[in-house]
Amino acid sequence: MQEEILSEDSRDFVTALASGLEVIQAFDHDHPRMTLSEVATRTGMNRAKARRFLLTLHALGYVRKQQRYFELAPRVLQLGYAFYRLIIIGTLSSNI
Repeated sequence: MQEEILSEDSRDFVTALASGLEVIQAFDHDHPRMTLSEVATRTGMNRAKARRFLLTLHALGYVRKQQRYFELAPRVLQLGYAFYRLIIIGTLSSNI
């Protein structure tokens, strides 16, 4: 059974959520701390849009701000933790 993937032009697609996740994904091993301009460049967003997402992520605790630099906060780990637990539980239960 193949799942149906929602297209970006669907009325059910939430562009703001996709953009916020794109900002989170912009941070990586080579870019652990970035300025607003660097995030805007890496995501292809204009500075105003990137700023709004960074400040929202900061308010929600997913990003830390130190002077003009932004970096991911430990709270982003919660985004993958539920999936990780499913994998571990699935692995453990299949080994029983």
